[in-house]
Amino acid sequence: MNDDFDPIAFVTGVSRGIGRSIAEKLLASNIPVIGTAHKSPFSAELENESHFEGVRVDLSTEKSFRESLKKIFQGESPPNVIVHNAG
Repeated sequence: MNDDFDPIAFVTGVSRGIGRSIAEKLLASNIPVIGTAHKSPFSAELENESHFEGVRVDLSTEKSFRESLKKIFQGESPPNVIVHNAG
């Protein structure tokens, strides 16, 4: 395993339930999280985390997905851990 690996997690469906729990656990482990939600609000706990970035995206259409997330995955530090939780 590479000791220089700095995880950045991309987690879909973080507005509630399992996705929210996953994001909270990752953040508690000092792992930055980029989380998605479609219409539901992000929790105040997530919004107040300095290492959390919430993104509104409709994962049901490829066009919306590509447009919303292109800058994240083509940025300087793209996510290197993906948790596809959204139903």
